[in-house]
Amino acid sequence: MNARRLTSLLAVAAAGSALAGAPSPAAAAPKAKSCPSQKGTIVKDGAGRVFHRGTRLYACTTVYGHAPKSRYMGPWSSNTKVSFDGVNLAWTVRTTAAGKKTDRVWAGSADTGKRWMLGQKPNPGGADLAAREDTVARIVANDRGIAWVTKGGSVVGALQDPAEDKVAPIGSFATPPSVLQEKLVLVGSWPGATTQLASSLRLVETGGDGDECGGVNTYELTVRPEAAGEPVGVRWDGYWTSTNCD
Repeated sequence: MNARRLTSLLAVAAAGSALAGAPSPAAAAPKAKSCPSQKGTIVKDGAGRVFHRGTRLYACTTVYGHAPKSRYMGPWSSNTKVSFDGVNLAWTVRTTAAGKKTDRVWAGSADTGKRWMLGQKPNPGGADLAAREDTVARIVANDRGIAWVTKGGSVVGALQDPAEDKVAPIGSFATPPSVLQEKLVLVGSWPGATTQLASSLRLVETGGDGDECGGVNTYELTVRPEAAGEPVGVRWDGYWTSTNCD
């Protein structure tokens, strides 16, 4: 669960508790300290921050009122791109393969320190191994989902725990997007449109079903290959669970 969704759930719970005359979870939970300032901070959110020490990436969050704790997440490079929603993060690490500069994609939780994507090649739908090597122009994280655009114009999405092995297309496609390697979907490839794709990349949660301990969220990943064109993308359901429930 991301920090914004947690805030909404606590607000709903607080309203219900007030009507019942009971203290709300927000009132009952101890107020957490903020994650301390760190040299090498890359990004910070109301619930936490991401920073590096040398070539090691760390993250801290105070979600669920947890005491701040810095957790080692994985490698970092000077070309690393990071997206952080206050709890969940996705990042890239620059490397070299077959004499070519390329990126690897990582993702995990600052709350647990657990990673669910470890060094994924950026273009899972490449026709051969060489075609799968590329660098990432932009990456975004939202709750248990991530998405990125490669410099070659590929648009890719991933869920930590997909609820099904198929996606619903948004917009018109010559070849409908399909799930690859269980967690990944190649939305499409538009060579030459990288800047437009990166600026229009959106990954949002449009609804879901569950309670404070877990459930299913619906994600929509879209881009606009042409500035004046209609968005295209996929709709995909994914499970989530809270680390604050027994």
